[in-house]
Amino acid sequence: MKSLSNLPLFVLFIAIVFSIAYVPSIKGHTVWVHNKLLPGSQAAVFAYPGPDTGREIAYGWSIAHKGFHLDINLLPNETEYYLKFKVVGTRKPQQIRGPYDNSKDICWRFTGSIVTWHIHDDC
Repeated sequence: MKSLSNLPLFVLFIAIVFSIAYVPSIKGHTVWVHNKLLPGSQAAVFAYPGPDTGREIAYGWSIAHKGFHLDINLLPNETEYYLKFKVVGTRKPQQIRGPYDNSKDICWRFTGSIVTWHIHDDC
């Protein structure tokens, strides 16, 4: 009879293993950024769930001619995110793009210099 006392525990273990193995996880997507600014410039991108939230989802930066990426993983109650682009040391205001629904990877490209910089969504 002692061997039957472990049966519920064994069944629970098998159920957990199957639920982990066969239930797909919610995958976030990636924001790819190409930094084509003049040498010495630094580009940065912030991702956040809404214009009025203080919570940052992801952050990335690089020096000129080095790319980077952000992994976007939203909470279950969040459906979209925004991106804030900036160049370190510039007087030009940050640029905000969005909302994005996290249904696919996206790509952005910085061009220009610290004085005049632009972002493009045509990587």
